[in-house]
Amino acid sequence: MKALYPLLLVLCGAAGAAAQAVAPVRAASSAAPVSSALAAGEVLEIDAKEQRVLVKHGPIASIGMDAMTMEFRVPDRKLLQKLKPGDHIRFAVLWRNGDYEITRAEVTARHPKP
Repeated sequence: MKALYPLLLVLCGAAGAAAQAVAPVRAASSAAPVSSALAAGEVLEIDAKEQRVLVKHGPIASIGMDAMTMEFRVPDRKLLQKLKPGDHIRFAVLWRNGDYEITRAEVTARHPKP
């Protein structure tokens, strides 16, 4: 039995070291690309004075929201100025200061509204 004790220590130590070596690789490879956090939608209306946009969007996985049409605050005036009604966008949203805010947006297609 005494002869098995050192062998068990070596095996347990090797298994622990192997698990530690694999864990960082697994965590890094499971990280989703940033673009997957972006939702898709269409800008319907813009209220520049209130810094808000009305967007018809698909599901927003990052905040657990189903597809719907709703207003979002856009605190970045430069970003807001780039958006036009009819634009198809990919965007990121955060819940901040009691409101949903668009923190990033990319225009994927322009379809101006008449």
